[in-house]
Amino acid sequence: MITRRVMAAAVALVCAASTTACGGDSPAVSVDIATVLPFPYTTVWSADPGIDLIGRGAELIRVAEESIEYTFAAGPETTYPGYFDAVRDSNSWITPGNPGFRTEGGTNYGRVHTWFRHVVDYSVNSNSVSATVCSYRLFQKPSERPGEAVLSDSVRITLVNAAELPGKPGIVDTDVDGHDPRAQRPPVWNVFGNWKITEYTSIRSDAIPQQCIDWWKLEFPMFTTSFSGSRALRSPPGYVMPTMPMAVQYPEWIGPTDVS
Repeated sequence: MITRRVMAAAVALVCAASTTACGGDSPAVSVDIATVLPFPYTTVWSADPGIDLIGRGAELIRVAEESIEYTFAAGPETTYPGYFDAVRDSNSWITPGNPGFRTEGGTNYGRVHTWFRHVVDYSVNSNSVSATVCSYRLFQKPSERPGEAVLSDSVRITLVNAAELPGKPGIVDTDVDGHDPRAQRPPVWNVFGNWKITEYTSIRSDAIPQQCIDWWKLEFPMFTTSFSGSRALRSPPGYVMPTMPMAVQYPEWIGPTDVS
């Protein structure tokens, strides 16, 4: 079962972004200019009640997850503005140049799909923001090798502020179902500002938060936790994952008027 909001968003296909990634010219913020590849996917975000999905804190969680996915899917030559600086001091696999850095390098770029991501266990103050992100994705066309579907994708993300200022937030996307002509992917300004990604940790299947399970169950009530010791959800025998057109990105990245 797909929510009414998602079904409404799915009726429109999103045009691929073609703008060149660039950042502001403030000397206090490092700027990355990188190759932009067309996106074969969009991301539709949601959050548990009480979490401001379009507030500055959640915006940082969203840009961290999206930029990591983009660099992983397309390769280290592609990035959101500010991403390399945000992970420069990290020892994680998300940092290009580290021995453990992993990327698909565009090899799986042919399958159009929509990521659905949900923010839970969220905390924010002037110096840090943390959240867990639960995810699944739906493809536009059926898989050529269908098999059992497992929902287990959840990560813990933390960013810390290296300066006193919160950074430049984007313009609020007020249209849940439609595409704003001002929107761009990747964003053309450095959404990170002076914030650094200090944690990006995949959550073990035996430690998946209940909030993720509850969210997945809203969409896939027939899935069950039938792995020994695992909290991942598993499709019933013979189940085929639904397909859908690529949904409208939400929230979209709409840059501030002043990116300096």
